[in-house]
Amino acid sequence: MLNCAYCDKACQPTREHVIPDWYNDTPGEAETFSARAPLTHLQGDLLVKDVCGHCNNVVLSKLDAYGKQLYERYFANPVYAGETVTFDYDGDRLLRWLLKLSYNSARAQNADALVLQEYRKVMLGEAPMSDRVRCWLHLVTPTYFDPATEDMHQAKRDEQGHPNVDEPLWFRIGQSRLTTHPALMLVQRAVVINSFSFTLLIARADVEWPCADFDEWCNVFTSTYPDAQPVKPEMGTLTVTTGEDHTVLSILPTYTQYPTRFSDEKDPFVEQSLKAKKDAAPVAILSIPRELIEAGDVFSVAAVLHDMVSSREKAAAFRHRVAVMVNGYDHDPREIWQFPEAKQFLRSLFEECPFVMLLAHPEGSLLKLLAACWIYEEGQTDDAEQERTNEFLDRCFDGLNALNHTLMLSEEQNREICREAAKVLFGEAPPF
Repeated sequence: MLNCAYCDKACQPTREHVIPDWYNDTPGEAETFSARAPLTHLQGDLLVKDVCGHCNNVVLSKLDAYGKQLYERYFANPVYAGETVTFDYDGDRLLRWLLKLSYNSARAQNADALVLQEYRKVMLGEAPMSDRVRCWLHLVTPTYFDPATEDMHQAKRDEQGHPNVDEPLWFRIGQSRLTTHPALMLVQRAVVINSFSFTLLIARADVEWPCADFDEWCNVFTSTYPDAQPVKPEMGTLTVTTGEDHTVLSILPTYTQYPTRFSDEKDPFVEQSLKAKKDAAPVAILSIPRELIEAGDVFSVAAVLHDMVSSREKAAAFRHRVAVMVNGYDHDPREIWQFPEAKQFLRSLFEECPFVMLLAHPEGSLLKLLAACWIYEEGQTDDAEQERTNEFLDRCFDGLNALNHTLMLSEEQNREICREAAKVLFGEAPPF
């Protein structure tokens, strides 16, 4: 038997909807998009099967029922440019529901569940709302496409029903980031229901509290979205006026991160890799000819690697798929790292692309080759070798953390990548 994802008791698991089942009967897109399977056109519900019957059908269903009340009263109605909404809410139930939606989504996507599970008792109503959870609401208006100028702007109420108006009819749950402000000590989640966009900032449990960095991050968020209003864990009323956000602006980051799914920009390798089963996934060969090494053209090779992580879609497609082939040295029995010009070239390549842990194929030589070039020196002491090894790993972790921010990699994904890299370099995975 499994343990319930909420109460942690052994149970016969039941299926819990990621998006409440009542939303299936509402207007909007019938198709479901999941970042875990970005090229799969899903029809119907996303489900997680790890919740006991009591939590699912009693506690959590009451939260969904409250969400439905809010939907029928507020969320179902699109908000147009310049309009103000008076939003009455029970902050305790609303925040618990938003956390529950985020936690279900996180488990379905394998992203941020480790952080969100620390708030399970809050979601179940067995613990008070934590001050480590902050929430804001801002509004997303419909978009108007002007056929004369090919421009777009926020649609006004008198444009409702116009064929060039795109209303935000969706239920979106997922990761979010402020691109200007890295934050490894918290997770940011978004729940967007038609025009109503909720942003949750959730601090990790191991963060010392109070936390000045967390407060600074909140200040950055509110200055970025000055129209956003804080949702408090109490009975309250918010008066929210539309800002600058509209349908296209709101969804554009997702579209740009998944170009193969949402545009005409098709990459054959990306399509093949993301659709393949794990044991049949293709391998991308990074070929480095000797002529390129002798010319010192590091940036041409680095550009290829950077392109492989230029979007979430590509990073998922090339993750653990890249092997290296250094050509032109077959006549010499020495290892590649023993050629001074090749060693310096590959060291420089690693400096330009310290995120290779994500890309390196577990049975390929890319990570091992870069490690050898960085670490080994003729005649060095064991202490010096250990110091260079630590330096190599630190650079790898820093490179991965940078991707964590730009590509919204989760703690779970980081751990998986580190485990694979450790097995390649040391023959065994770390104990986490």
